Amino acid sequence: MDISQYLDSFLAESEDNLATLDDLCLALERDGASDDTLAAMFRAAHTLKGMSATMGFMAMADLTHHMEDALGHIRNHPTEFQPSVVDTLLAAIDALTANLDQIRDRGSEEGIDHSAILQRLAAVVETQNSRSVEGSSEAGPPVAFRDRVAEILRSGREPLVIQIAFAPECTMKAVRLLMVERAVESFGECAAVYPDVQALEADADASTAYLAMLVAHQDADALLTAIREISEITTAVVVELESIVSASGEREMNQARQETAATVAVATANETPAHHAAAPSTGGKVRDQTLRVPVSRIDEFMNVLSELVIAKTRLELLAQRGDHALREVTEQIARLTSSLQDGVMQMRMMPVESLFQRFPRMMRDLQKTLGREFEFVMTGLETEMDRTVMDEMGEALVHLLRNAADHGLEPPEVRERNGKPRKGTIRLSAYASGGHVYLEVADDGAGIDRDRVLNSAIGKGLVDERSAQNWTDAQVYDLLFASGFSTAEKVSDISGRGVGLDAVRGKVESLGGDIRVESVPGQGTTFVIELPLTLAILPAMLVQLDNYIYAIPTGSVEEVARLSAEDIDSIQEQPVYRYRDGVVPIVDLGDRFFDAPCRGDYPWNAVICKEGKRRLALIVDDIVDELEIVNKPLGRYLGQVEMFSGATILGDGRVALIIDVRQLF
Repeated sequence: MDISQYLDSFLAESEDNLATLDDLCLALERDGASDDTLAAMFRAAHTLKGMSATMGFMAMADLTHHMEDALGHIRNHPTEFQPSVVDTLLAAIDALTANLDQIRDRGSEEGIDHSAILQRLAAVVETQNSRSVEGSSEAGPPVAFRDRVAEILRSGREPLVIQIAFAPECTMKAVRLLMVERAVESFGECAAVYPDVQALEADADASTAYLAMLVAHQDADALLTAIREISEITTAVVVELESIVSASGEREMNQARQETAATVAVATANETPAHHAAAPSTGGKVRDQTLRVPVSRIDEFMNVLSELVIAKTRLELLAQRGDHALREVTEQIARLTSSLQDGVMQMRMMPVESLFQRFPRMMRDLQKTLGREFEFVMTGLETEMDRTVMDEMGEALVHLLRNAADHGLEPPEVRERNGKPRKGTIRLSAYASGGHVYLEVADDGAGIDRDRVLNSAIGKGLVDERSAQNWTDAQVYDLLFASGFSTAEKVSDISGRGVGLDAVRGKVESLGGDIRVESVPGQGTTFVIELPLTLAILPAMLVQLDNYIYAIPTGSVEEVARLSAEDIDSIQEQPVYRYRDGVVPIVDLGDRFFDAPCRGDYPWNAVICKEGKRRLALIVDDIVDELEIVNKPLGRYLGQVEMFSGATILGDGRVALIIDVRQLF
């Protein structure tokens, strides 16, 4: 069977399982060898192994198999767990991630060598065995017993696997095992036992035995009690089936390869057939079914919807000249189009949790690399934003978080000398407000040294010393985003090269967003990123310059005004608008674009635009309309043109350029 058609599903599902393993590793390090955590890790690794073996990627399957062995031994000896083992597990996850990346890029595992990490995982197993409180060198039941359990599972029955331990002073283990078998006869069928009586008689060092019982689950407690009542039997515990079946080694891998690839497709698509629609009860909460759809397919759908929005606008213009019936149909189409548009926009929206989930591991590694101690806190994970915007913000947040750990927080001993807790806090937050999404990276470190930043900029020739003396804190902090600027005394692998914050600002502004810095000396620093909810369809104000129509995104518009002569003042021979308690610079767009000023007889038509606390008054010939437009990129030939962020097609077929207000600032 050709399984290549399931590759995309395999890649997506494997990414989810690796992300789960990564998060659980951090929980394991933080909370210790919790049985729930280890069970969840085992399930994720087992699923990953089964899928990779089914797809024929045996290097990946072999590595996850050895990872299962390590997890099984940790689970069997939780009191001997050492946090350093997490480093080995994370290294295995990194190796699996690299393996998956090569499969995605090349479609094969050619040249992959996991021998180094396999040795580290084997060392974990050996270390756990040597620390076993039972002093046993046994690694569990043999393949034959495990295969028997797997065979029972494939038949549709679920055996109860019980591990019993003999007392160290027990000299007649075979007799005790016979007594155990007799004791459990009344509860059900004993389908398999290891070791058998003959083997137990020959092995004086054996300390444990296993039974696979076919019993009703409600009888399990009574069965265990019956076994424990036998003298010289110290313990009797139920063993997780995953730890038994997963250890069957190559036989199970070969079996998995023979399974139908349709199993993978069904598992990854998360679809339920119609005749199985009645799902088991989940406490009254109905679980939504999901379907994986490539982002490119949604983008294609979005392009078609964009054309529909344009056609709807044109139809509305024609309906204004038509009869009443045409206007009614047009209004109905407009409502349906808006509903469809909202639905597609929701399809493009994703919780920021999918973006944030990569950072806990990175911050954990930074603590070790930098010798810092801090708690990493994430809030607002349910906040939704456009998938396109989210994908672009990953690297920008990496820069800000690394800077917070390296520059923002002080070393632990310095914090103690300053009367602060030894362990700092770095917070990554997300929230939505007013058609925008805000991302914040905050630390409770030393804050920004204003004088140090200013002196560094003066020394590098970025600012004039005399004019800089009157700068506000916001203007000084803005220097941090200058290309090549850095206050680091030495260059490290983390930061100090003067690249990063300028790239962050460039990325944010390319997405139509804004970034600012807030800092209090001795208390910490916060970087605030403001981003549009989506880039595809946006409300805009249409203005006219000469005979051309331009669009200004309403997210940048504060108000529209008609300026009289009394409203205008002059500063250094430049006109300004007296606005509320201050003045706003005036930019004549006609003069800027065509060398043909819009300013003529009063009143002047002005669009007051804002960026943070700054404002501009844009003078235009006329204010035309306000409507939703489809943002079309200018393409690679015009992508570097300043002042315009894109273009849109109006209802009458004309093209209107979208003004990038931030370029005007």
